[in-house]
Amino acid sequence: MDQFVINSSMQPAQLAAAVDQFMTAEGYKVEEGQAGNAVYANGNKIARALLGGFVKRNKFRVQVYASEAGSQMCLSKDAKGYTGGALGVRKTNKEFERLHALLATRLQ
Repeated sequence: MDQFVINSSMQPAQLAAAVDQFMTAEGYKVEEGQAGNAVYANGNKIARALLGGFVKRNKFRVQVYASEAGSQMCLSKDAKGYTGGALGVRKTNKEFERLHALLATRLQ
């Protein structure tokens, strides 16, 4: 699965701030956009291209929307990990699942 949607009773601005704080605490930096509609990444993309899956590099998009019950957050892969070969794809998928599980429990 390439994206997850999490529903929250928080207001969109609160949810965006909470997600931004969480991603920053997990070692991610905003590469594009701003809280609520941003691309977060960690690692070195040049090293990943040269050394493949042995180098940590993840890139995820986070979008926060208003909904009837509060807000929704969509977490999706902005990079699939193909640069790192099979190992890179596996590591990216594993990190994606980990972030989803943590966000789902903290943002409900």
